[in-house]
Amino acid sequence: MQQHMAYTLSQLASIATREGDNRAARSWFEESLMLFLQVDDPQGLANCLQGWGAMLARQGEFVWAARLWGAAETLSNVKSLRGLFLLPVEHTDYEGMVSLVRSQMGEHAFAAAWAEGRTMTPVMREERCPVTQKIDMMALLSQSPK
Repeated sequence: MQQHMAYTLSQLASIATREGDNRAARSWFEESLMLFLQVDDPQGLANCLQGWGAMLARQGEFVWAARLWGAAETLSNVKSLRGLFLLPVEHTDYEGMVSLVRSQMGEHAFAAAWAEGRTMTPVMREERCPVTQKIDMMALLSQSPK
């Protein structure tokens, strides 16, 4: 039940992002992220971080967007996953946002922020998220722009 709620909240946050309601989007992304952490769902976390990054990109917070997309990529590369699951409209939006952010930041700065994001992973069970550096994702995201 919590997992379904997390996906629903993440989708609501994505819709709010597209409609420009960043306050609601952030709230729903935070709540869904907490639920994904509770149910230990790396795919859900990856999708949530991808959406959160898109919200920040729309606000001009390009470094944070690239970091979150890097973190999402790391989670989507966990052995049991095959990459982010995005609906066609989301995939087009995501690719467009990544291109925009890359062009605004420049290739070198974008790659550095993305690489930094790849080292950021939420606290999860070791067997599900085998990375060297683990941090408290909620504490980190509390530092991201509002």
